[in-house]
Amino acid sequence: MPFAHWDPVRELLSLQERMNRVIDQTLSRSHSEGELSSSGAWSPAVDLYESDKSLILKAELPEVEQSDIELSIDEDRVTLRGQRRLKEELSEKQFLRMERSYGPFHRTFEASTRRKSKQSSSEGC
Repeated sequence: MPFAHWDPVRELLSLQERMNRVIDQTLSRSHSEGELSSSGAWSPAVDLYESDKSLILKAELPEVEQSDIELSIDEDRVTLRGQRRLKEELSEKQFLRMERSYGPFHRTFEASTRRKSKQSSSEGC
């Protein structure tokens, strides 16, 4: 029975890489202006802006089905919820490396003005 070679330096570098990624994601999200809350297994990048007639939210949601996305507007708050699912034909056991996050996400932002007519639209993912 052959023994697998254990490289402690490689393990430490891998751990450091993962920790750096977690810290970077946390810091980049914690300084987001106007964001009231964020939670979940991952957090998509978002642009939120106003035009003359509407409030527009664009989010990077690769491999998220439209049926798994919920957008709501409540007074001065815009909430984006959803979930990115691991495809059924894949299992975690098949991966050699898994860096992308899967599971639920939730982000709530403060809209800059109150709107009498609330409009929302979903653009392509």
